[in-house]
Amino acid sequence: MKQILFLLCVCCISFGCNNRDKSSTIVELPKATLVVPNELTRDILITPPLQFKKWKNHSLFFQPGMNHSILFYNMYNQSELFWGKMGNGPDDFFSPLCIYENENDSLIELFDMNLRKIVKYKCILQDGLVSLSGIDYKAVKTDSISLLGMHKMETGWYIGFAGLGCDDMFVLLDNEMKIKNSFGESPIELMPSQNYLSLYGWFTSYGSKLFFASQPTGYLCCYNVDKEGKVNKEWEKFLTQPEYDASSNKWKKENKRGTYDIQANSEYIFLAFSGCTYDEGTKLPQDVLVFTHSGKFVKRIKYDNGYMFGKIAIKGDSIYGIGNDCLTSLNWKDAI
Repeated sequence: MKQILFLLCVCCISFGCNNRDKSSTIVELPKATLVVPNELTRDILITPPLQFKKWKNHSLFFQPGMNHSILFYNMYNQSELFWGKMGNGPDDFFSPLCIYENENDSLIELFDMNLRKIVKYKCILQDGLVSLSGIDYKAVKTDSISLLGMHKMETGWYIGFAGLGCDDMFVLLDNEMKIKNSFGESPIELMPSQNYLSLYGWFTSYGSKLFFASQPTGYLCCYNVDKEGKVNKEWEKFLTQPEYDASSNKWKKENKRGTYDIQANSEYIFLAFSGCTYDEGTKLPQDVLVFTHSGKFVKRIKYDNGYMFGKIAIKGDSIYGIGNDCLTSLNWKDAI
Protein backbone atom coordinates (compact mmCIF):
# COMPACT_ATOMS: atom_id res chain seq x y z
CA MET A 1 0.00 0.00 0.00
CA LYS A 2 2.74 2.45 0.94
CA GLN A 3 4.56 1.63 -2.29
CA ILE A 4 1.51 2.56 -4.38
CA LEU A 5 1.05 5.81 -2.45
CA PHE A 6 4.71 6.62 -3.01
CA LEU A 7 4.34 6.00 -6.75
CA LEU A 8 1.39 8.39 -6.97
CA CYS A 9 3.21 11.08 -5.02
CA VAL A 10 6.23 10.78 -7.31
CA CYS A 11 3.97 11.02 -10.36
CA CYS A 12 2.15 14.08 -9.03
CA ILE A 13 5.35 15.93 -8.21
CA SER A 14 7.60 15.04 -11.15
CA PHE A 15 6.21 13.81 -14.03
CA GLY A 16 11.09 11.26 -26.87
CA CYS A 17 11.08 8.98 -30.21
CA ASN A 18 8.06 11.10 -30.94
CA ASN A 19 5.67 8.19 -30.61
CA ARG A 20 1.94 8.68 -30.81
CA ASP A 21 -1.04 6.79 -32.13
CA LYS A 22 -1.37 7.61 -35.81
CA SER A 23 -5.11 8.27 -35.38
CA SER A 24 -4.39 11.15 -32.99
CA THR A 25 -3.96 14.73 -34.14
CA ILE A 26 -1.92 17.52 -32.59
CA VAL A 27 -3.85 20.71 -31.83
CA GLU A 28 -2.11 23.88 -32.95
CA LEU A 29 -2.81 26.13 -29.98
CA PRO A 30 -3.13 29.83 -30.82
CA LYS A 31 -1.76 32.72 -28.82
CA ALA A 32 -3.60 33.01 -25.52
CA THR A 33 -6.03 35.75 -24.54
CA LEU A 34 -4.74 37.39 -21.34
CA VAL A 35 -7.17 37.89 -18.47
CA VAL A 36 -6.86 38.92 -14.83
CA PRO A 37 -9.09 36.80 -12.56
CA ASN A 38 -10.84 38.01 -9.45
CA GLU A 39 -8.78 37.29 -6.35
CA LEU A 40 -11.12 35.90 -3.69
CA THR A 41 -8.65 35.12 -0.91
CA ARG A 42 -5.02 34.28 -0.14
CA ASP A 43 -5.82 32.89 3.31
CA ILE A 44 -6.34 29.22 2.43
CA LEU A 45 -3.23 27.54 3.81
CA ILE A 46 -3.33 23.97 2.52
CA THR A 47 -1.10 21.46 0.81
CA PRO A 48 -1.82 21.14 -2.93
CA PRO A 49 -5.20 19.35 -3.09
CA LEU A 50 -5.90 16.30 -5.22
CA GLN A 51 -9.27 17.83 -6.09
CA PHE A 52 -11.30 20.99 -5.76
CA LYS A 53 -15.11 21.07 -5.85
CA LYS A 54 -17.76 23.75 -5.42
CA TRP A 55 -20.51 22.63 -3.03
CA LYS A 56 -23.28 25.09 -2.26
CA ASN A 57 -21.59 28.06 -0.53
CA HIS A 58 -18.39 26.14 0.12
CA SER A 59 -15.18 25.19 -1.65
CA LEU A 60 -14.17 21.60 -0.95
CA PHE A 61 -10.50 20.64 -1.04
CA PHE A 62 -9.57 16.96 -0.94
CA GLN A 63 -6.20 16.55 0.72
CA PRO A 64 -3.90 13.51 0.36
CA GLY A 65 -1.93 12.23 3.34
CA MET A 66 -3.17 14.89 5.76
CA ASN A 67 -4.75 14.78 9.22
CA HIS A 68 -8.05 15.86 7.68
CA SER A 69 -9.41 14.40 4.44
CA ILE A 70 -11.55 17.37 3.36
CA LEU A 71 -11.40 21.11 3.98
CA PHE A 72 -14.73 22.95 3.63
CA TYR A 73 -14.08 26.65 3.03
CA ASN A 74 -16.95 29.15 3.18
CA MET A 75 -16.22 32.01 0.76
CA TYR A 76 -18.75 34.34 2.36
CA ASN A 77 -17.50 34.36 5.94
CA GLN A 78 -14.02 32.79 5.39
CA SER A 79 -14.77 30.02 7.89
CA GLU A 80 -13.09 26.63 7.63
CA LEU A 81 -14.49 23.22 8.54
CA PHE A 82 -12.54 19.98 8.48
CA TRP A 83 -13.71 16.40 8.14
CA GLY A 84 -12.05 12.99 8.19
CA LYS A 85 -8.61 11.78 9.11
CA MET A 86 -5.83 9.61 7.78
CA GLY A 87 -6.05 5.97 8.80
CA ASN A 88 -7.52 2.54 8.12
CA GLY A 89 -10.95 3.00 9.70
CA PRO A 90 -14.23 2.86 7.75
CA ASP A 91 -14.30 6.66 7.42
CA ASP A 92 -10.53 7.18 7.19
CA PHE A 93 -8.59 7.93 4.00
CA PHE A 94 -5.02 8.20 2.74
CA SER A 95 -5.70 9.73 -0.68
CA PRO A 96 -9.37 10.76 -0.96
CA LEU A 97 -10.79 11.41 -4.42
CA CYS A 98 -14.31 12.70 -4.93
CA ILE A 99 -15.56 10.53 -7.78
CA TYR A 100 -19.19 11.67 -7.73
CA GLU A 101 -21.24 14.48 -6.24
CA ASN A 102 -24.92 15.34 -6.34
CA GLU A 103 -25.52 18.65 -4.61
CA ASN A 104 -29.32 18.42 -4.90
CA ASP A 105 -29.38 15.12 -3.00
CA SER A 106 -26.42 16.09 -0.74
CA LEU A 107 -24.48 13.00 -1.86
CA ILE A 108 -20.77 12.54 -2.47
CA GLU A 109 -18.70 9.41 -3.12
CA LEU A 110 -15.05 9.13 -2.13
CA PHE A 111 -12.49 6.69 -3.54
CA ASP A 112 -9.16 5.74 -2.00
CA MET A 113 -6.74 3.87 -4.24
CA ASN A 114 -4.56 2.76 -1.34
CA LEU A 115 -7.38 1.43 0.81
CA ARG A 116 -9.19 0.18 -2.32
CA LYS A 117 -12.59 1.37 -1.21
CA ILE A 118 -15.48 3.63 -2.21
CA VAL A 119 -17.76 5.25 0.36
CA LYS A 120 -20.98 7.13 -0.39
CA TYR A 121 -21.89 9.86 2.08
CA LYS A 122 -24.80 12.09 2.89
CA CYS A 123 -23.14 15.48 3.30
CA ILE A 124 -24.90 18.08 5.45
CA LEU A 125 -23.59 21.63 5.96
CA GLN A 126 -25.69 23.52 8.47
CA ASP A 127 -25.24 26.10 11.25
CA GLY A 128 -21.47 26.18 10.84
CA LEU A 129 -21.12 22.42 11.15
CA VAL A 130 -20.38 19.64 8.67
CA SER A 131 -21.67 16.10 8.87
CA LEU A 132 -20.86 13.17 6.56
CA SER A 133 -22.88 10.02 7.18
CA GLY A 134 -21.74 6.87 5.38
CA ILE A 135 -24.59 5.12 3.58
CA ASP A 136 -22.75 2.68 1.30
CA TYR A 137 -19.31 1.07 1.49
CA LYS A 138 -17.72 -0.79 -1.42
CA ALA A 139 -14.50 -2.78 -1.57
CA VAL A 140 -12.65 -2.29 -4.87
CA LYS A 141 -11.23 -5.73 -5.67
CA THR A 142 -9.42 -5.52 -8.99
CA ASP A 143 -6.85 -8.24 -8.25
CA SER A 144 -3.54 -7.41 -9.98
CA ILE A 145 -4.85 -4.18 -11.56
CA SER A 146 -3.76 -1.06 -9.64
CA LEU A 147 -6.26 1.76 -10.05
CA LEU A 148 -4.73 5.22 -9.68
CA GLY A 149 -8.00 7.05 -10.28
CA MET A 150 -11.73 6.53 -10.43
CA HIS A 151 -14.78 8.37 -11.75
CA LYS A 152 -18.49 7.65 -11.53
CA MET A 153 -20.67 8.65 -14.47
CA GLU A 154 -24.30 9.75 -14.51
CA THR A 155 -25.08 6.49 -16.32
CA GLY A 156 -24.07 4.67 -13.12
CA TRP A 157 -20.86 3.08 -14.40
CA TYR A 158 -17.53 3.49 -12.64
CA ILE A 159 -14.40 4.17 -14.72
CA GLY A 160 -10.97 3.37 -13.31
CA PHE A 161 -7.55 4.45 -14.53
CA ALA A 162 -5.43 1.29 -14.66
CA GLY A 163 -1.92 2.37 -13.72
CA LEU A 164 -0.55 -1.17 -13.67
CA GLY A 165 -1.64 -4.66 -14.59
CA CYS A 166 -4.06 -4.09 -17.48
CA ASP A 167 -3.59 -4.13 -21.25
CA ASP A 168 -5.76 -0.99 -21.55
CA MET A 169 -5.69 2.34 -19.71
CA PHE A 170 -9.26 2.22 -18.43
CA VAL A 171 -11.56 -0.33 -16.82
CA LEU A 172 -15.36 -0.27 -16.66
CA LEU A 173 -16.85 -1.41 -13.34
CA ASP A 174 -20.46 -1.97 -12.33
CA ASN A 175 -22.13 -1.01 -9.05
CA GLU A 176 -20.78 -4.18 -7.42
CA MET A 177 -17.22 -3.26 -8.42
CA LYS A 178 -16.97 -6.06 -10.94
CA ILE A 179 -14.87 -5.29 -14.02
CA LYS A 180 -17.07 -5.57 -17.09
CA ASN A 181 -14.66 -4.34 -19.72
CA SER A 182 -11.37 -2.57 -20.36
CA PHE A 183 -10.72 0.03 -23.06
CA GLY A 184 -8.28 2.72 -24.18
CA GLU A 185 -5.15 1.48 -25.89
CA SER A 186 -1.89 3.35 -25.28
CA PRO A 187 -1.67 6.58 -27.32
CA ILE A 188 2.14 6.36 -27.16
CA GLU A 189 3.79 3.59 -29.14
CA LEU A 190 6.61 1.55 -27.57
CA MET A 191 5.56 2.25 -23.98
CA PRO A 192 5.91 -0.79 -21.71
CA SER A 193 2.85 -3.04 -21.68
CA GLN A 194 0.40 -2.94 -18.76
CA ASN A 195 2.09 0.16 -17.36
CA TYR A 196 0.32 3.51 -17.69
CA LEU A 197 1.91 5.31 -14.74
CA SER A 198 3.51 7.79 -17.15
CA LEU A 199 0.10 8.72 -18.56
CA TYR A 200 -1.84 9.27 -15.32
CA GLY A 201 -4.43 12.01 -15.47
CA TRP A 202 -7.90 13.24 -14.62
CA PHE A 203 -11.50 12.39 -15.52
CA THR A 204 -14.66 14.38 -15.96
CA SER A 205 -17.96 13.54 -17.61
CA TYR A 206 -21.29 14.95 -18.68
CA GLY A 207 -24.17 12.59 -19.36
CA SER A 208 -22.74 9.63 -21.27
CA LYS A 209 -19.62 11.55 -22.36
CA LEU A 210 -16.40 10.61 -20.56
CA PHE A 211 -13.35 12.88 -20.88
CA PHE A 212 -9.79 12.08 -19.83
CA ALA A 213 -6.72 14.32 -19.89
CA SER A 214 -3.16 13.21 -19.08
CA GLN A 215 -0.95 15.33 -16.82
CA PRO A 216 2.58 14.26 -17.88
CA THR A 217 1.85 14.97 -21.55
CA GLY A 218 -0.85 16.68 -23.60
CA TYR A 219 -3.13 13.71 -24.35
CA LEU A 220 -6.91 14.31 -24.38
CA CYS A 221 -9.68 11.87 -25.30
CA CYS A 222 -13.44 11.36 -25.21
CA TYR A 223 -15.51 8.17 -24.95
CA ASN A 224 -19.24 7.56 -24.94
CA VAL A 225 -20.37 5.12 -22.24
CA ASP A 226 -24.07 4.31 -22.51
CA LYS A 227 -26.39 2.89 -19.86
CA GLU A 228 -25.77 -0.66 -21.07
CA GLY A 229 -22.01 -0.22 -20.67
CA LYS A 230 -21.20 -0.06 -24.35
CA VAL A 231 -18.05 2.02 -24.85
CA ASN A 232 -17.18 3.93 -28.00
CA LYS A 233 -14.18 6.21 -28.54
CA GLU A 234 -15.40 9.45 -30.09
CA TRP A 235 -12.13 11.37 -30.47
CA GLU A 236 -8.61 11.83 -29.17
CA LYS A 237 -5.87 14.38 -29.71
CA PHE A 238 -2.59 15.72 -28.41
CA LEU A 239 -2.25 19.28 -27.18
CA THR A 240 1.55 18.97 -27.40
CA GLN A 241 4.00 16.80 -29.28
CA PRO A 242 4.81 13.86 -26.94
CA GLU A 243 8.54 13.38 -26.40
CA TYR A 244 9.06 9.91 -24.96
CA ASP A 245 12.35 8.02 -24.67
CA ALA A 246 11.51 4.35 -25.22
CA SER A 247 15.05 3.20 -24.37
CA SER A 248 14.76 4.50 -20.78
CA ASN A 249 10.96 4.40 -20.53
CA LYS A 250 10.59 7.99 -19.41
CA TRP A 251 9.70 11.41 -20.74
CA LYS A 252 12.41 13.51 -22.32
CA LYS A 253 13.26 16.81 -20.67
CA GLU A 254 11.81 18.71 -23.64
CA ASN A 255 8.43 16.97 -23.26
CA LYS A 256 5.66 19.41 -22.34
CA ARG A 257 3.36 18.75 -19.40
CA GLY A 258 -0.35 18.45 -20.04
CA THR A 259 -3.49 18.92 -17.98
CA TYR A 260 -3.57 19.31 -14.19
CA ASP A 261 -7.38 19.23 -14.03
CA ILE A 262 -10.40 18.91 -16.33
CA GLN A 263 -14.02 19.92 -15.74
CA ALA A 264 -17.17 19.90 -17.87
CA ASN A 265 -20.55 21.56 -18.07
CA SER A 266 -23.41 21.13 -20.54
CA GLU A 267 -21.56 23.03 -23.29
CA TYR A 268 -17.80 22.78 -22.86
CA ILE A 269 -14.85 21.05 -21.26
CA PHE A 270 -12.28 23.18 -19.43
CA LEU A 271 -8.63 22.16 -18.98
CA ALA A 272 -6.08 23.53 -16.52
CA PHE A 273 -3.24 23.25 -19.02
CA SER A 274 0.49 23.59 -18.38
CA GLY A 275 2.46 23.33 -21.64
CA CYS A 276 5.75 23.77 -19.72
CA THR A 277 8.66 21.47 -20.49
CA TYR A 278 10.18 19.20 -17.86
CA ASP A 279 13.24 21.44 -18.07
CA GLU A 280 11.12 24.33 -16.75
CA GLY A 281 10.25 22.58 -13.51
CA THR A 282 6.81 22.04 -12.00
CA LYS A 283 5.19 25.46 -12.35
CA LEU A 284 1.42 25.43 -11.95
CA PRO A 285 -0.73 26.10 -15.03
CA GLN A 286 -1.83 29.56 -16.07
CA ASP A 287 -3.81 28.49 -19.17
CA VAL A 288 -7.43 27.39 -19.40
CA LEU A 289 -8.20 25.57 -22.65
CA VAL A 290 -11.83 25.32 -23.71
CA PHE A 291 -13.22 22.64 -26.06
CA THR A 292 -16.70 21.56 -27.08
CA HIS A 293 -17.88 18.06 -26.22
CA SER A 294 -17.19 17.08 -29.83
CA GLY A 295 -13.52 18.08 -29.44
CA LYS A 296 -13.62 21.40 -31.28
CA PHE A 297 -11.15 23.93 -29.89
CA VAL A 298 -12.83 27.11 -28.62
CA LYS A 299 -10.43 29.31 -26.65
CA ARG A 300 -7.08 29.56 -24.91
CA ILE A 301 -7.26 31.80 -21.83
CA LYS A 302 -4.12 32.77 -19.90
CA TYR A 303 -4.15 34.20 -16.39
CA ASP A 304 -2.05 37.35 -16.14
CA ASN A 305 -0.30 39.04 -13.20
CA GLY A 306 1.27 35.80 -12.01
CA TYR A 307 -1.97 33.99 -11.09
CA MET A 308 -1.72 30.21 -11.28
CA PHE A 309 -3.95 27.26 -10.46
CA GLY A 310 -3.41 23.57 -9.88
CA LYS A 311 -7.10 22.68 -9.69
CA ILE A 312 -10.26 24.24 -11.10
CA ALA A 313 -14.01 24.01 -10.49
CA ILE A 314 -16.90 25.14 -12.67
CA LYS A 315 -20.15 26.48 -11.23
CA GLY A 316 -22.60 28.52 -13.24
CA ASP A 317 -20.74 31.14 -15.27
CA SER A 318 -17.60 30.99 -13.11
CA ILE A 319 -14.30 29.15 -13.24
CA TYR A 320 -12.75 28.88 -9.79
CA GLY A 321 -9.05 28.14 -9.42
CA ILE A 322 -6.78 27.29 -6.50
CA GLY A 323 -3.00 27.66 -6.60
CA ASN A 324 -0.33 28.81 -4.17
CA ASP A 325 -3.02 29.25 -1.48
CA CYS A 326 -4.83 31.77 -3.69
CA LEU A 327 -8.48 31.24 -4.66
CA THR A 328 -9.63 33.01 -7.84
CA SER A 329 -12.72 33.26 -10.01
CA LEU A 330 -13.35 34.21 -13.62
CA ASN A 331 -16.52 34.57 -15.69
CA TRP A 332 -15.88 32.05 -18.46
CA LYS A 333 -18.69 33.36 -20.65
CA ASP A 334 -17.06 36.79 -20.76
CA ALA A 335 -13.65 35.22 -21.43
CA ILE A 336 -14.68 33.17 -24.47
